[in-house]
Amino acid sequence: MVKKYINNSDIKLAVIGGDVRQLWLARALAADGYEVAVCGVDGANLIGADNIIGTCSGEEILGGAVRCVTLSGALGLCDAVILPLPYTTDGRRVNCPLGGDIALADVFNLIPRGTLVLGGRIDDAVRALAESAGSVIEDYYDREDVCIANAIPTAEGAVAVAMAELPVTLHSAEVAILGFGRVARAVAHLLRGFDAKVTVAARRDDDLAWIRLYGYTPLRFQRINELCYGYDVVFNTVPARVINDDFLTRFSAEPPPWKLIVDLASKPGGVDPDAAKASGVKLIRALSLPGRVAPATSGLILRSGIISLLEKHGIAATVTVTANNGGNGGGDTR
Repeated sequence: MVKKYINNSDIKLAVIGGDVRQLWLARALAADGYEVAVCGVDGANLIGADNIIGTCSGEEILGGAVRCVTLSGALGLCDAVILPLPYTTDGRRVNCPLGGDIALADVFNLIPRGTLVLGGRIDDAVRALAESAGSVIEDYYDREDVCIANAIPTAEGAVAVAMAELPVTLHSAEVAILGFGRVARAVAHLLRGFDAKVTVAARRDDDLAWIRLYGYTPLRFQRINELCYGYDVVFNTVPARVINDDFLTRFSAEPPPWKLIVDLASKPGGVDPDAAKASGVKLIRALSLPGRVAPATSGLILRSGIISLLEKHGIAATVTVTANNGGNGGGDTR
């Protein structure tokens, strides 16, 4: 069966769960002309979320998107499902920090076979669930353009955390960054703008060469204990326990007294929070910063990657696609 989308209004997208950036994403997609249904956001939470949303209420952010009380109402006749970033925090339920309680299995049980599902940080568990349900699944956070753009609000949020927690200026501060991936590069670039003295620890020779070329101080990762003395703040971007008890003990004992670790890495993080507390080291676990410090920008970043994936799968105006089970979208362009 062939399905044609003449206009974006012929395409229904279901945005399920997520934080405030998902609200801005839904608004942006609705402004693009798509029919957008939102579920996994508690109504009371939405109205009372002004402290994390800013001057707009949650309902105002949604714009032309429609909030559905039931999951079946949001998913009915949808051409694609958009799960949040990250799609889950426990492996069983959709990540719904604004309220709502949605089992992942329920999402896949309510959509026809062949429906396209998009999510952030997709893992093998949900891929297996999608395969069992006959759904097509893609990770929009696998896109390099989305990850690079998303590093910018992460870096701004990381610097904001340091500015709020330190009793000294970032200007002339001694700062260290562990790792040299996308987020680390964005953080280093931003800190340079504050005229901070930036040291970056990395393992690869090519990364160390780039660090030197950019004008930062390079440090081989196996020598990170050298960062224990004289550094005001350490930003970790490595998602592994790279800061051990010995580092924490030394870091705590050496001056200055206000030293801080800002851990930006995803689970398990680079530092054991209990060990940091026992050592008297102030640790800030700064996760999901884009959704907290710049949700509108972050929503637009996700929108760009999601639209590209919709087009890849033929879910776009004026494109003819092969649909499965009654034409509910998700087939590859032929």
